Amino acid sequence: MSAVNSNKKKQMETQFMKKPSLLELKKDDAPYMLTLEHLYKQYHFTHSNESNEQVIHFLDTYLFDYLDSVVYPIEQEQLIHDMSTYQQLLETFFLLKNDTNTFQQCINYLKDIVEDRLEIITHWPTQFILSIFTLRKKGQDFYFVDIRNKQEYRIENIQSQKLNSISLRNMKVLALIVPINEIYISTPPIVCEPDQLIQKVFINSPDDKAPIDIIQWYSGTIQDCLLKDVAFDEMIELEKDARDDALPAFYSAKKKGTETSEEFARRIVAQDETLNEFVHKEQLIKFLIQVIEKFPQMFFDRSNAFSLTEALRDIFTDEEIDDEQFAAYSNFASLFWYGFLQENMSKDVKTIEKYKVSKDYWFDQFSSL
Repeated sequence: MSAVNSNKKKQMETQFMKKPSLLELKKDDAPYMLTLEHLYKQYHFTHSNESNEQVIHFLDTYLFDYLDSVVYPIEQEQLIHDMSTYQQLLETFFLLKNDTNTFQQCINYLKDIVEDRLEIITHWPTQFILSIFTLRKKGQDFYFVDIRNKQEYRIENIQSQKLNSISLRNMKVLALIVPINEIYISTPPIVCEPDQLIQKVFINSPDDKAPIDIIQWYSGTIQDCLLKDVAFDEMIELEKDARDDALPAFYSAKKKGTETSEEFARRIVAQDETLNEFVHKEQLIKFLIQVIEKFPQMFFDRSNAFSLTEALRDIFTDEEIDDEQFAAYSNFASLFWYGFLQENMSKDVKTIEKYKVSKDYWFDQFSSL
């Protein structure tokens, strides 16, 4: 490893990690989560001090080679911090997949403290899953849904606030998960957004090869990120902003003089390309005509048609907006429209149930623009 990479590695190690303490494993809250994190920290400091060539080569290939300040100037310390999260995933993967002897040594060292957890922990090297997941919330529980096979895993995670934010924004995450009986815990989830082509590659990859395919892909996004000087967690926001910038911020929802309700509805829908290409466009227009004729007072010169089209997209999506989403985005005009129509046109909304589509449908629509 080059001196530059070594210095960067030390910077990540000293700035963002404390040497593991056995005392933390005695805490009662989230004991398995603490054990998984402790195993990573212990492994990290062990191979850092002993220069384990295999793991260093693995980290060089998928992370440290991108930390060469000559090739990839890094100006944002936050970016280095984000990389340390990816480093944790890589080292945990290598420990469980390729260094089972060291894993067993770690377990032997900890066994007096984690004796009540040993039966579960010892199976992690054969039961872990590294993949990209969509995040779904059911009641108070969070589920990781593997994009490769649609398998659901209930996640116990002390970072529930972060998971809630990710689920509200319909993001995908890269994570490594391990089982605790019927539930799972994960490494810190990393927001990512593979396109449809990349997802198909992962789906078609053999189970034993898919984790490395995913790691190779994500490491490639690091390179793109560095070249553009963009932090990981800004990638999706930039794509969203680009789409938003392509649309006008305001379009008057006022009916023209001799315009019929159907002509008015089609003109509004035509302003949103995803709705204009919607597979159930005629049913959507029929519903919009009902809205126009039932609530004419809502359509005036300074009312924004785009708030209504966003609400229509949500109404024609096969997933309801829950109370937490209302609380989080209650200041959005589109959410007002959504709630207003659900409350005042509930019978009409029920008639369109069979025309609703999944969130993935809209994602594909946005991606094709």
